[in-house]
Amino acid sequence: MGLAPYGEVQETWLESFCKGYESIHNGDTYVDVLKILGEEIGLNFNANKRFGEKLGRDIAATSQKAFEEVFLKHAKPFLEEYPNLPICISGGCGLNITLNTRIAQEFNRKVFVGPNPNDCGIAAGMLLNEFKPEKPVSLTYSGPLLFDVDQLGEYINSSNFSSSSILDLSILAQDIIEGKIVGVAKDRSEHGPRALGNRSILCNPAIKDMKDTLNSKVKNREAYRPFAPVVRLEDVNKFFEWIDSSEHMNFSPLVREEWRNKLASITHIDFTARIQTVTKDQNSFLYDLLTELDSKTGIGVLLNTSFNVAGKPILNTLKDAFHIFETTKMDSLVIENTYITKI
Repeated sequence: MGLAPYGEVQETWLESFCKGYESIHNGDTYVDVLKILGEEIGLNFNANKRFGEKLGRDIAATSQKAFEEVFLKHAKPFLEEYPNLPICISGGCGLNITLNTRIAQEFNRKVFVGPNPNDCGIAAGMLLNEFKPEKPVSLTYSGPLLFDVDQLGEYINSSNFSSSSILDLSILAQDIIEGKIVGVAKDRSEHGPRALGNRSILCNPAIKDMKDTLNSKVKNREAYRPFAPVVRLEDVNKFFEWIDSSEHMNFSPLVREEWRNKLASITHIDFTARIQTVTKDQNSFLYDLLTELDSKTGIGVLLNTSFNVAGKPILNTLKDAFHIFETTKMDSLVIENTYITKI
């Protein structure tokens, strides 16, 4: 999804890609796509160079387009048959935010995608099917607490270059405004693959080149991949061409033209952003921090990415949090209600 906007859709490839997506049921989709490229289209594609070559970018763009067309081919008859109902998307395709956004905009209906829509969410679905709750259940932060949270004092005492204090959101907001990169590990972890504020790295998207700074200091991930913003629900339409919630970071609307330069670090090459909206009830820490930023700068938006480094899963231990803190150029940590900074 992130690479696709850098390429151009090759119309002559679309039929083969669509046929491939409709024929693949199980197995290694990536290997199957490479097979399509070689046997159907006749391309000699070097997978190891797929991110740096125009060919690789065009393949990503064409593949994304084909995926959307195949999905809509099968889903559109049902969407048209039931025009007045909201749309709920589950399965692995629910993680394709480009498709989700297109569906919401083309059909002009409310679209719901859960925080863990692929096979990893099946257990939660089975439990809810068994208990059949009368009201919607929020699973956003239903993961575990930090496994070793009771050892916080030991980690702080053993650190040779940090100091700690009770968390003050005004101080934290000011540090972020000045360009500090902050790791957050508090409360229960997110349910699903995306960091939604409890296992996050936060920084200021209004600082020029913050995306590159974050990558060079901490994340070390591919340059084409965008970073996501989080914003209070009531402010989403101020910065983005969107009016609904996006609690689980499953939609990517356009950044409003007047904010694209000011928020360049979260604006992708196609001027979209994978937004997360938040209310005070959903995450009071994030909401109050955004409120502080808004009061100080008039820009209540944070860059929010997962608390990990390239190739590693989102963390759930203080051991991993302090390891990243001490071995990268991360500036500070929020652990529960404790604020830890480098001396």
